[in-house]
Amino acid sequence: PVLPVIVNALYFDEDAYEAKCQRTPTKDLVKKIRVKDRQTLYCAGGIGAGLIASFLTCGVSIIGCVFSARHVNVLRQQIKIMDGIIKNRELSHYLNVASVVSLLRLLQADESLRSLLRTEDHHTNGRIYPDLCSPRYT
Repeated sequence: PVLPVIVNALYFDEDAYEAKCQRTPTKDLVKKIRVKDRQTLYCAGGIGAGLIASFLTCGVSIIGCVFSARHVNVLRQQIKIMDGIIKNRELSHYLNVASVVSLLRLLQADESLRSLLRTEDHHTNGRIYPDLCSPRYT
């Protein structure tokens, strides 16, 4: 677990991470976001402790602060990627549901329109649509 943190601190490949997150279920992405939020908080605490300790270590602990700051930056990028994927999944789910509902409404409207247009009685003289000027409708 320590090696990926060091590698990500030196170089973070957003495309590879996004491809990895695309394969991850939404439930696991939400859990990962919570973990990344906690890690960000811990890194912020590490930065503060390193700055306080820099007085005692004659500035050597600032190296740890720089590493923690870079780690916070990587964590924020990871959270942003995961959050974007979750929003896209929710939006596509919403659009799928909305499109099905819209399609059903259109089909119902289309069916009622067809039944209206196909109404025939003795006032329409066999035409497909009712004559609105006939004595029945006036």
